[in-house]
Amino acid sequence: MARMIPLHIPAATPSAAERQLFDEFQRACPDDWIVLHSLDLARRGTGPFGETDFVVVAPELGVMCVEAKTYLARGADGLWIVSPTEPHTSKSPFQQADNAQYRIGDWLEEHRLPRILLTSVVVVPEMDILNKDSIEWAPWRLIDRARYHSKSLELLVRDTFAAQAQALENPPVPLTQDLADRVVRTLRSEIECYISPKARIAQQIDEARRYTEEQFRVLDQLSENPRLLVDGLAGTGKTMLAIESARRAVESGRKVLLLCFNTLLAEWLVEETASLGDSCTTCTIHQYMQSIVGDEGSGSRDTRYYEETLPERAANVLANMVAAGKPAPFDELVIDEAQDILLNADDLMVLDCALVGGLLRGRWRFFGDFAYQDIFGRLGATPREQLAQILGFDPPIVSLRENCRNLPRVSHMAAQLAGMEGSGYTNCRREDDGFNPAVFYCNGAKTARKALVAALDMLRTEGFEPGQIVVLSRRSAANCLAAKIDQPPWSDRLRPVVEAGSGYTGYDSIFRFKGREAPAIVVMDIDALESEGRWSNEADARALLYVAATRSLSRFVLIAHEEWRERLALEPMDGTGLEMQQIVALGQSRDD
Repeated sequence: MARMIPLHIPAATPSAAERQLFDEFQRACPDDWIVLHSLDLARRGTGPFGETDFVVVAPELGVMCVEAKTYLARGADGLWIVSPTEPHTSKSPFQQADNAQYRIGDWLEEHRLPRILLTSVVVVPEMDILNKDSIEWAPWRLIDRARYHSKSLELLVRDTFAAQAQALENPPVPLTQDLADRVVRTLRSEIECYISPKARIAQQIDEARRYTEEQFRVLDQLSENPRLLVDGLAGTGKTMLAIESARRAVESGRKVLLLCFNTLLAEWLVEETASLGDSCTTCTIHQYMQSIVGDEGSGSRDTRYYEETLPERAANVLANMVAAGKPAPFDELVIDEAQDILLNADDLMVLDCALVGGLLRGRWRFFGDFAYQDIFGRLGATPREQLAQILGFDPPIVSLRENCRNLPRVSHMAAQLAGMEGSGYTNCRREDDGFNPAVFYCNGAKTARKALVAALDMLRTEGFEPGQIVVLSRRSAANCLAAKIDQPPWSDRLRPVVEAGSGYTGYDSIFRFKGREAPAIVVMDIDALESEGRWSNEADARALLYVAATRSLSRFVLIAHEEWRERLALEPMDGTGLEMQQIVALGQSRDD
């Protein structure tokens, strides 16, 4: 399966031929081939901007430009017809392919790459061309329906390269894998320069939200299940599904309780569900229990209060209310980050009393990452087993494994951090932008602070506003190294997340930011594993790093103690990604 850049063809692509070829390249061509779709081309001389439908970079062969046409004919006036409904044009598809080939050749030469075999072809996969012979193009440069269905696309590409090499008096040597990677890096850098950094960041944020909304189809498919456990890895759309589930319940006339564990996530959920009015109560589970017992003060509480005293008092209040003949307050229960709440059977007892029909017969949906985000404790059982122990029955369960939040390279690193088998995800639905996450290894607090400043400067150079960057730590906001930056400009730009707003870069603990997301995430204070009192074990550390990495919508930077270099053994997704230094250069080139 060839590697496609981008990973997916936009759904709005009007050309059926492009969609067909994209699928064929992805499905049936060799793994070491790299195929770029809709490559923007720079100016060549005084000519106009242009693009080619596909650029195939095939090791041992060369580079091929492909023009894909759904319809192609030539009228009696000598003009080209590329659509029955569009005006005829003098622009030859073969000339388009030639121009793309020449522009790419010029670009690679300007970047001092050695001579490689370049060719171009026009593909009309579902239309026979009657007059194939012309002095304007060689026969092997046209693949119409008859040729397209005569053999595989891979063999057709190989035939084209062979014919091109035979037509040259002095063909170049075969394209090596190393040179192929250099070609892709060079062409990809041109694509990424084409959109300003700020525009690219905004586009990626919108893209992540759009793909998450596509996950709503899960609710449509499972609408007949009144009780449902949704088990999904980070970034698979659980939080947005929880919000949509609450919205649909309210529209159906039900009174909903939407809960989570973290205060920061609850604040965001309150904003997102404000339009649902009094029909939806949104808060943390502890806030809800405190509202029941009338103990909503902000004073310090110990662990026993939250895990035993508060749930017991809240359950007694609700039980007495039901015993007095009053109905349970909610028709439907929705919980996000449920793995943090299922830890405590006493909490489930409260929820059982708050729900009409209880947990056994009532309507509820629990969304959680039960395998990798249990950072507050260990469940010790699968999600189904945990609920079965509490409820006495096996709840229906659905799994989400498509990452629709993180970019592919961040998703790849998150899977490595968690120690997952393979990538962990079945698919990453966002397009690969070619930028690898950055990793800084440090030996102490002084070098870690310098690395933080360097990382923040890099992100600002690329185009991220201070409010789009969040620094996460294993420590509390008060004790993290970000709070100790005392040199401007970052001493004036850094604030705790709760105070940061949109004008400052916020910092907080990974624990408190769980369930949230930001365009750029920097993780630090990742101390040596052997440091006394710092970590329980490597598994706990990896779980925390996984949670932190998957908060990123666009960029991810990890600052860790040198000891983690060998333990993590991080490897990029492939050899074609841009490193942080190149990111900085691209950002500077667009700011000029």
